[in-house]
Amino acid sequence: MNRRKYQTSNYVLPFQGPNSEGTPYIWIEIRAMNVFDSQDNCESLCPKLFEAVMRLIGLSKEQIHILMGPVEPFQMGHNGEMLR
Repeated sequence: MNRRKYQTSNYVLPFQGPNSEGTPYIWIEIRAMNVFDSQDNCESLCPKLFEAVMRLIGLSKEQIHILMGPVEPFQMGHNGEMLR
């Protein structure tokens, strides 16, 4: 069985910096097991994530920051052995 846990957090901030007051901005944190474990995966998914956020929210790339990271799987034992 292939199980993945997805955890998302996003924070919509009113500005990106001191010269951007009043400009919409979003910081998104996305974590998933086995998806963001390598830099190669992150590099291939990054443009797709930006395109999705731009399409859904209507912001430009300059108004978006995305933090991608792995989620470590829980370790579980059963019958005296580790489950793999």
